[in-house]
Amino acid sequence: MPGITKAAYTNLTGETPPENRIPLTLNELLGFPADQHITLKDVTERITCWPDVTGCILSQSTGLSLVGTVPEGLSKDAIVAFAPRMFEALNKSFQEITGRETDELVIPAPGNSFHIFRNKDLYLIILSRTPQMPERHMKVARFVLAALSIKRD
Repeated sequence: MPGITKAAYTNLTGETPPENRIPLTLNELLGFPADQHITLKDVTERITCWPDVTGCILSQSTGLSLVGTVPEGLSKDAIVAFAPRMFEALNKSFQEITGRETDELVIPAPGNSFHIFRNKDLYLIILSRTPQMPERHMKVARFVLAALSIKRD
């Protein structure tokens, strides 16, 4: 798996990276052994183990689900079909208001809040019991999506 460069780390977190810890690999970020080959399923399953996370999906902007799980009572197909469309619609309004786009969207909802991250045409959708995930989890989610997007290029 590719690593995260110092520039990418700074762009994603707004912080200066520690000198001896870059590039971070996807394995390091998610706590897998360095020599283990990890799959997209491994990634979503590891994120689903985070506190208060109830589901995690990787999908494409076309509505194609790559891998993931959602809590009982929710439709993975519906989430994958509508999340990119909701993201784009809300982002269009956000751009009109602020003059720029965002690659992150949080939709707080009773029971399961949606944390949607976008990198090019790849979406990482994390469902959480809490309206806002801890910032450390948000940072890891950004890194994971960046690393996966680099791998796909």
